[in-house]
Amino acid sequence: MSLRAISLIIFFGWILALPVQADVQQEMLAVDSAFAEGRYEQVELLALRILHSDSALPADERARLNLTAGYALIMLDHEDDARGYFSRALDAVPDLTLDPVQVSPKFRVIFDEVKAARPVTPISGGLQPSEEFGDSPRRDAFSKQAMRPSAQSQVMNLLIPGSGQWNEGKTLRGAAWFGLQAASVGVLVWRISEMRDSREAYLAETESARIADAYDTYNRDYRLAWAAGIAAGLVYIGSQADLTLMKIAEKRTALLFSPTAEGVRLAICW
Repeated sequence: MSLRAISLIIFFGWILALPVQADVQQEMLAVDSAFAEGRYEQVELLALRILHSDSALPADERARLNLTAGYALIMLDHEDDARGYFSRALDAVPDLTLDPVQVSPKFRVIFDEVKAARPVTPISGGLQPSEEFGDSPRRDAFSKQAMRPSAQSQVMNLLIPGSGQWNEGKTLRGAAWFGLQAASVGVLVWRISEMRDSREAYLAETESARIADAYDTYNRDYRLAWAAGIAAGLVYIGSQADLTLMKIAEKRTALLFSPTAEGVRLAICW
């Protein structure tokens, strides 16, 4: 198929879609007009008609329709039904927020309650505001997020094993790893020094009767130096793995805010 034919298909498809788009926009204007005129019973029906007839409706438009239907139901004192529409609006746009200037507090309070009650999901490295804390699943999700050590601790531990655990508040654990690493490195330095001395003694030996013994001593020190190096390396790797797998949620402190009917509630999780 030629490029010209493809272009014509796209062009005529766009032309045919224009009436459909125009009809959807016309119907959405009808929803807004019905709400502005106080015909709240019709708002829900008009919004449902658009939502069910156009499966390709953009997410922000779906959220807008569900919000408007929810507002109308609140005006009719059907708050439970309005919560369902607010929840579907958040399904379409999870990070949806209401403008405190343009949206009445009567609507925002219920919307914020619905949003706070939804499952916690990470957003930009943080968590959604929580409504309840303690031993709830939302608190457990926060704890799992906080179990990872900080990047600063990981870098510190790469330079000095044990310092990462110390920085995360695990002082005894960090001191133990630091002591093991220092001891293993000390043994390695000592065994290398012994190996060098025995090598020099072996090379300097001239009596044939003692050359074999000097070589055996050098070979033993050589093997011990290698063993000490492997031990020091294993301690280093163990320290890094321990920091990576370490649970540190109880040492993290966070301030979380949750909206309530009276205002904003502050909670401290540690």
